[in-house]
Amino acid sequence: MQLSTHSPDETLAGRDLSMLLAVSAFMITARVPMGFVLLALGPMVLIVIRGLRRHTGLELAPLRALVGSMLACGLLGGLVHGQLASTGSSLAVAITVALVAAGALFTGTPRRGAERLLDGSMAGLLFHWAVSMGEAITGFKLLPIMYPGANTIQHVTTHRFFVTSLYPNYNDYSVSMTLLVCLVLAQMLFRTRVHPLLKLGRLVVLLTAIFEVAYMGSRGCLAAMVVVALVLLVQSIRAVRPGAIGVRIVTLALLMAVAVVIGVVSSPWLADNSAAQRGVIAGRIRDLLVANPLAALVGHGSYAGYQAAADAAYPNALMDPHNLLLEIIVVFGIPTLLAYLACWWTVVRHDVLGRDGLRDWRSVALGTIVAVYPLIGVVTSSTLRYYLAWLFLVVALGRRAALRREERRSSEEERTTGRRSSY
Repeated sequence: MQLSTHSPDETLAGRDLSMLLAVSAFMITARVPMGFVLLALGPMVLIVIRGLRRHTGLELAPLRALVGSMLACGLLGGLVHGQLASTGSSLAVAITVALVAAGALFTGTPRRGAERLLDGSMAGLLFHWAVSMGEAITGFKLLPIMYPGANTIQHVTTHRFFVTSLYPNYNDYSVSMTLLVCLVLAQMLFRTRVHPLLKLGRLVVLLTAIFEVAYMGSRGCLAAMVVVALVLLVQSIRAVRPGAIGVRIVTLALLMAVAVVIGVVSSPWLADNSAAQRGVIAGRIRDLLVANPLAALVGHGSYAGYQAAADAAYPNALMDPHNLLLEIIVVFGIPTLLAYLACWWTVVRHDVLGRDGLRDWRSVALGTIVAVYPLIGVVTSSTLRYYLAWLFLVVALGRRAALRREERRSSEEERTTGRRSSY
């Protein structure tokens, strides 16, 4: 049943104010200059105009714990490591995430707010796809202009179909295409009643994005795409035949997929210097945290603070985490990692494994993206600097909570109507 998401204060002078959230999400996803500031600005304006609702009825305990931990660890880590004045400080990131969550979920229209964030993010990913297709068609590459010191310039300029859009390397671009593939494939499976031209457009985006990732050899993203396709396929079967695949089978399938991925990672196909170096980096980060328990507890105050500490301990050595979970620890500390894992498990348990999982394309896509983010988080040197891991988590948790609240209110109204009609 389609539930209404409108409220009396949703518009001002006939305008949908939640579009500010879509614009903010688009700006940060499209990597527009000052996108970090613009990401916070939209929710701030929305909060000022609408005000905050304290009693929303939304079940968001894991998200509240995550934001609270980010704020506390960001403040303490910034104080300990002298990073509070940095615009990229952990506290600044935490405040931005808190503003996004508050602006989307606590200003009166949580479902619409979450969906606007998702719409803006998808528009940003499509923007990168369009720019990269322009690079491939024309042969004009943006990487040498935007990042003249990038170490992948030679590959990009000598291969026609090596593209990066506005990213500093093709691994980060491949991650964005993996996210886009998940969203588009979810639409193809769960939103089928659309114009034939739109169906054709989806197919073109899907095939070209997969081709680019495969052609440039981002093996981590290819593995993530396989997992994404399997999860979406299972969810589509469960949508058509709810009793066909139970929780045990889904869990077993996911464990098998993880085993396959681990096997591929351990195989000679990935047993190259790059993979070995990432293992060395993980060991060094572990030793670094053991040597400084306070940093392990509250983080280094910023990613730059971590880099400074890593450079002091291991001069002239590569120390980029290439691991989302490790990156959360070094930037925000272990408590924030535990809160993130609690949020991650909440989404996976309800929207991927659970029988009560919602079967619209947004819910399925969000659950799948959140589930696989730790896997694609091993591809890039740094994942959190793009903010999308936080953004998709907020949207997944917030939209689910809003839909559940609407269902409860609808059930209460039906019970009330039934009692009245019985008199």
